[in-house]
Amino acid sequence: MSTFLVILSINRTSRTKKSLNADFGHQRIVAVAHKPVVKYSSVSFPEAASRMQERRRHLQKVCTTLKPKDKGYEGCYMPGENLYYVPSRNIVFCGIEKAGSTFWRRLLQIVGGGSTSESNPSLIEIGIAYLERGYVSLAKASVDEIQTIFRNSTSIVFVRDPYARLFSGWLDKLYNPNVYYWQTIGRTIKQYPSETSCGFDVHFPEFVDHISTLVLNGHCLDTHFSPNYQHCDPCMYDFDFVGFYETFKEDTMYIIDALNLTKEVTLNDFDRDAARDAINDAVDWVFYSKPYIHQCRVTFYCALFKVWNRLQSRGYIDSPFPYLTFGEAQNATAMDFKQKLLQSSLTMTAKRTKKIRHQAYQQAIGGLTKTQKAKVEKAFRKDFLLFKYRSGINSVSARYDMHGHEYFQDCPSMEN
Repeated sequence: MSTFLVILSINRTSRTKKSLNADFGHQRIVAVAHKPVVKYSSVSFPEAASRMQERRRHLQKVCTTLKPKDKGYEGCYMPGENLYYVPSRNIVFCGIEKAGSTFWRRLLQIVGGGSTSESNPSLIEIGIAYLERGYVSLAKASVDEIQTIFRNSTSIVFVRDPYARLFSGWLDKLYNPNVYYWQTIGRTIKQYPSETSCGFDVHFPEFVDHISTLVLNGHCLDTHFSPNYQHCDPCMYDFDFVGFYETFKEDTMYIIDALNLTKEVTLNDFDRDAARDAINDAVDWVFYSKPYIHQCRVTFYCALFKVWNRLQSRGYIDSPFPYLTFGEAQNATAMDFKQKLLQSSLTMTAKRTKKIRHQAYQQAIGGLTKTQKAKVEKAFRKDFLLFKYRSGINSVSARYDMHGHEYFQDCPSMEN
């Protein structure tokens, strides 16, 4: 298992090592061209342009009203740890997990010249996206160096509604087969005493309550679960483009258009590409993890069942789990499982995908108590304020109608 945990940390370790060797000397920074004037008008994406301008204006206004003690990011990360810079294009991007950061890392690789054979971000393997090709991490840059880069670059950040980020974080890291998170945060939430125990059965309300408590108590969290604002302090660095995950497709296309990157970045079928990308990643991961999943005393049938249900709740597929017995699942190949998922995804429409995602989200939020919702609103208060997300979710999220399809089902059976 220790080997598995080492492999899981390769991407983050590689990033740190590269940062240590990166040259962020004064000469390099002042040599970049002056930042172009950012124009928010757009013939092709007028609504996105208007939204982007309003978000930036709102963010700047709120930052001026916050007390000094409320403006900081609380030192959970190095100032530039989540900032990625493309020197050749003077673009700096704040990467926030569960808000489209992997897609944008790929896009940065393309525009930075790190991917010479691919122009569609969704077709670059996820593992490759985390290699600093075409862009560099600013983890070891000083605050002064980062501010100089911001003054001379176009800056971009994508954020996400706190409730939706919590839901996505739980779905991908705790419901989905992920032995690392099952053995760390999952075991802690379930209060299993043994280090060999796995918290594979953490439910969303338990997760939300645990994370909110940690935030309120001032703990620094895994970047998949921590508040948006902590990643790249938006009151210290002035971001030109503030994208929302809720309007990710249009916001991304608008930014590409505004920065004249349409000749370099190809987006064929955004929705289909996203579905295929999610399926490929999910299948590759679960089959890679197969020997470690058994160490958690979870059947491979259960693991595939969870993957299928997770992808269904994201609106990528809409058909029953295809394996009827443990033996069928145990003997299934990655190619077979992937083909079944891809075949199911072909029947999906944008309307159907949107409906399923809404239902799944409503079911998750509907399972939270008023006390748990109040803790979320208090713990993630700055995110609601800075990015104008609507708080008081009781008024916008009615309890899910359980007479419909039930998402995030427990596995039919576990090994003894």
